[in-house]
Amino acid sequence: MYASIFTSEAAGKNTLHKIACQFSPLIEEINDQTVVFDIEGTSMLIGTCRDVAKAIAATATEYDIVVNIAIARRPDTALLAAQFMSGITIILPGREAQHLSSLPIEALSSCLNSSHNKQKAFAEREAEQFADVIDTLLRWGIVTFKDFTRLSESSVSARLGPFGLKLHRYAKGIIDRPLNIKNKSAELDQSMDLDFPIDSLEPFSFVLHRLINQLCSEAKSSGLAVQELQLKLFLEDKTECERMLRLPFPTLDERSLLSHLMLVIKSDPPLSPIISLALSADPVKPRTAQPGLFEKGAPEPEKLQLTLSKIERLVGADNIGSPTILDTYRPDGIALKKFEVIRSTRSGSSSRGKLIAEKPKPSNPRIALRMFRPALPANVREISGCPTAVSAKTVEMQQGVRGSIVNFSGPWRTSGEWWGSTVWERDEWDIALGDGSLYKIYRDLRSNSWFIEGVYD
Repeated sequence: MYASIFTSEAAGKNTLHKIACQFSPLIEEINDQTVVFDIEGTSMLIGTCRDVAKAIAATATEYDIVVNIAIARRPDTALLAAQFMSGITIILPGREAQHLSSLPIEALSSCLNSSHNKQKAFAEREAEQFADVIDTLLRWGIVTFKDFTRLSESSVSARLGPFGLKLHRYAKGIIDRPLNIKNKSAELDQSMDLDFPIDSLEPFSFVLHRLINQLCSEAKSSGLAVQELQLKLFLEDKTECERMLRLPFPTLDERSLLSHLMLVIKSDPPLSPIISLALSADPVKPRTAQPGLFEKGAPEPEKLQLTLSKIERLVGADNIGSPTILDTYRPDGIALKKFEVIRSTRSGSSSRGKLIAEKPKPSNPRIALRMFRPALPANVREISGCPTAVSAKTVEMQQGVRGSIVNFSGPWRTSGEWWGSTVWERDEWDIALGDGSLYKIYRDLRSNSWFIEGVYD
């Protein structure tokens, strides 16, 4: 069975798509005022075809839109009934021609204008053929579907050809075809015009919570979730401002989304009272995770992300994240990226069942370099271009770094990124002081300054 929704209002196909999404994922958008969708199986959840039609009408009322609803065994039959019959129309199998008999013959154009006609040249050729056939039928005195269906198929085929026979079958409501389904998720959006301007956070949070609740309900009804929110604020001084929120995971937790958005607003509040606001989101597939029976419990991603957002507000967005190595040869070329929720997969060849642990393989002793961030400015005495003594002060080391260089290795010259603002060029040295300590130092050739980059442990 198929259902069709038609509205004469300028509601837009997005609204009709949202209504249809609550009953079926198989939807064909005919135009901005009509959709057809498959409702096979909904009787097990809702009831009879009339119960399904009433549920669709109740959903349309929630969107404050007046619609015509038709249910039939074939999509084009439901399409014709919805466009030309007001209210709710239920067409039982085998009675299609009887229900469509009073429609004007020109109504057949609705079937040809449906979106399953993809190619423009093909559609134009069909439009010309349709005009010729309708003109011929009107000259014969055939003005309704009933008049047309009284003719036999053999006589229609002989006088009007294959295209006329196709229209004859449309008028009888006996043409079966698959829906032209676009893999498209309905855009989620909610808006509200305020009676009075809002200039404080508490009343604004109540309004925002209502919009988030409605938006999450729409996403949940479609089996989807929310990962990115866009909030648009219309201010009293005739200006607009936008705030974006992107989480590293999809969620339907209303409180978590509200808390995150309120943190964004507190960090960058609008400069004028708010008179209207709009909230939109692109729905995504929900997060699915099945923890292992013996895995340790981890904090919920929503709570963890909220904590990170609070820390980010205190220390700045550029000072929190996961360190990642940049694609560069520049020394200490790292950056911070946003945290992401990554679910590790468990391998079937796990070592949980082993009673005797394997002995760790012996490793060669290695020396580690403990970096100073930022590098310590230093005074270096040179003889013939080679360092002989170094001194520097640091807060972490009370005595600082001071002494004669008893041994050194270098220099190693490195340079790069001459095309951008992060250009570097320097000579690196490894030095040993008289007290046995080992350091890595370098001279910045662009500023001719010396720095201590780290100490070897």
